[in-house]
Amino acid sequence: MTAHFVNLSTYHASVSKKPIEIYINTPGGEVMQGLAIYDQIKWLQSKSIKVIVTATGMCMSMGVPIMQAADVRRSTQHTRFLLHQMSYGAMGSHDSVRDRVQESDRLVAILDGILVERSNLTLDKLHSLTERKDSF
Repeated sequence: MTAHFVNLSTYHASVSKKPIEIYINTPGGEVMQGLAIYDQIKWLQSKSIKVIVTATGMCMSMGVPIMQAADVRRSTQHTRFLLHQMSYGAMGSHDSVRDRVQESDRLVAILDGILVERSNLTLDKLHSLTERKDSF
């Protein structure tokens, strides 16, 4: 879906400057795929294309930072939002695991930065919401 969105929105930007409306209903997903969507929305905005994101049903995990990229953020009445700590699995040599932990820390810092910048949350409040639990 990420490649499809990037391709369609890139084509849209080449033929129109009309706003793009995105509807999301997601349990989340892989962080790098979500950041690709986030970056594409930011690229569209750099081309003076307004992006409107409406969450419906669920906007969980990686869906929350994606929504934060929008110029206009909306949700339907019964949409459920979920924030939690990033999770991952790592196997391999000790050095490989250490490298993956460092990359995970880098991704967490990116996601935290997005959420703090685009919400009324402080970093401490965000961490208190997500530390060892899911926050709806």
